[in-house]
Amino acid sequence: MWATKTKPTLKNMKKTLLSLFLLALSVHSQNVTVFNDVPFYSMYHYLGPGETLPTEAYTQIPAEAIRFHAYERDVISRKLTLSEINTLGDNITLNVTLIAACDNYDRNAGISLALVPKNNLTYDWESTSIKRIEIARFITPFMNKNIAPTEVPYSWQVNNLSKILKDPTLLNEYDMWIEFRADGYSAAAQTQVAGCANRTDVFRGTLELISTNSGNPDTNMYHLEPINYRFLFNNYQTGAYDTLTTSYTEKSFTLNLTESLNDVKLYLITSKHGSNQGGEEYVRRYHYIYLDGNLVHTYRPNETPSCEPFRVYNTQGNGIYGANPQSNSWWSSWNNWCPGDKLPTKEISLGNLSAGQHIIKFRLAGSNLFTGQQGNVIFSSYLQGIKTNLNNDAFEKSNYTIFPNPTSDELTVNSEKEIKEIEIFNNVGQSVLKEFESKLNIKQLSKGIYIVKITFVNATTSYSKIIKE
Repeated sequence: MWATKTKPTLKNMKKTLLSLFLLALSVHSQNVTVFNDVPFYSMYHYLGPGETLPTEAYTQIPAEAIRFHAYERDVISRKLTLSEINTLGDNITLNVTLIAACDNYDRNAGISLALVPKNNLTYDWESTSIKRIEIARFITPFMNKNIAPTEVPYSWQVNNLSKILKDPTLLNEYDMWIEFRADGYSAAAQTQVAGCANRTDVFRGTLELISTNSGNPDTNMYHLEPINYRFLFNNYQTGAYDTLTTSYTEKSFTLNLTESLNDVKLYLITSKHGSNQGGEEYVRRYHYIYLDGNLVHTYRPNETPSCEPFRVYNTQGNGIYGANPQSNSWWSSWNNWCPGDKLPTKEISLGNLSAGQHIIKFRLAGSNLFTGQQGNVIFSSYLQGIKTNLNNDAFEKSNYTIFPNPTSDELTVNSEKEIKEIEIFNNVGQSVLKEFESKLNIKQLSKGIYIVKITFVNATTSYSKIIKE
C-alpha cells in the first residue's frame, strides 16, 4: 500500500528551507586559544621606581598582548580578532589550566572581558572609556611545582558571552579583549620550594574558548549593563559601604537604564578575603541581593560541600588542608571557598525592567563584621537583558516592518516615517551593505544572521535581526 503524499505548500517549503539553513549553522566544536602557557609574576614585586619585569614577562606572551602589573594585580590582555569571534558558536565553554611555578598562597584569580574603544593597540587599566565585566573567578591552590599534579583545570559554561561578543551594536564601538588574571606572591616559595630561589614567576596559564553552534539562532538583541568589577566591600575604605550596623552592612549601586528590558539576568561573583585572626575569609555569612528594595536572592558560601576533591592540587603543607581529610560538616562550618576550585558565577533572574533608575543592593549579615578591619568581599556584577524597543525612540518599532524574513534575495522596509538610510551588519559588526531606498538586494550576502540598522530623518535609529537564507 502506497503512502499518501502531501502536496508541498509554500509555507512548508519555507519551513524546510529554514530548517536546512539552521542545520547548516550547526558546526563542530571551535577552539580559540586566547593564551597558551603564559607566565604570571608576583604582585608584590617590580613596584618600585625604575623596577621592570623580566624580559620573559613580555616575550612569552602573544605579540599583540599587553600586561598590567601593579600592586595586587598581574593581568595579561589580548584582543579577540573578528575571525576568532566569527568562529565561536552560541554554546561557549571557558577552560583554564593553571600551572605551578613559585607561588605558595591562595588568591582570587579570574577572567574578564574588556570592551575597549575600537582600533586601539593598547589601553589604560583605569580608563573610564572601557567597559569591564568579570566572567569567571577561581582560587589558586597551594601548589609545589616539584610534586604532581602540577596543573589545575578549571571550566565554566559561559553561553551568555556569545551574546556580548557577537553584538553588532557593541562591535561597532568596541573591540573585545580577554583579560587573564592570576595574582600571586613568591617570597615564601623562594625559600620553601626547591628551585624557586630568587624567582618571581608564580604561575603559568592557558586559556581556551571552546564552542559549538546549537543550530537555533537567537534573533533577540541584548543590552549589557556593567555594574562593578571587583568592588572591595569592607569597613575601612571610603565609599566601600553605605551602612554598617552591629548586624549587617550593605552597599547599593544605581543603574540608569535607557530602555526597558525583558528577561533580565544579574550575573554576580563574590568571594571573601582576609585571613588573619577573625578575618572574613573564615566566617560564613548570609548574603542578600535586593532590586529596588525587594529581596531577589539569598546565598551563603561555600556552595561546594567539601574541599576534599581539591586536596590533590594543594601539594604545599602551608595551606588550609592539613594532613588528614575532613568531613563535609567541618568544611562547611567555616570555609567560604576551596583553593583549586572555581567560584560560581551566579545567574539571578530579575524579570522585566522598565527604563529608568534601578537600585541593586548587596547586604552582608551577621555580627562582628570585618573584625579589626580584616578582609573584604570582592564583588563583581553586570546585567544582561533582551531589548524590547530596538531603537532610540520608544514608539519607533511599531511604525515599520521588515519583510520577508527569512529571505534569500530582496528585503523591504515599510515605514510610516521617512527613512534616511538603511545599513546591514554581519555578526562581527562589519558593515556589508548600505542603501538609501526601502528595498535592498541581499543576494550577494552569505547565509547567516544580520543586523539591519534603520536611520530615520528625525535622527532616531532602530535595529532588527534578519536571516539570510
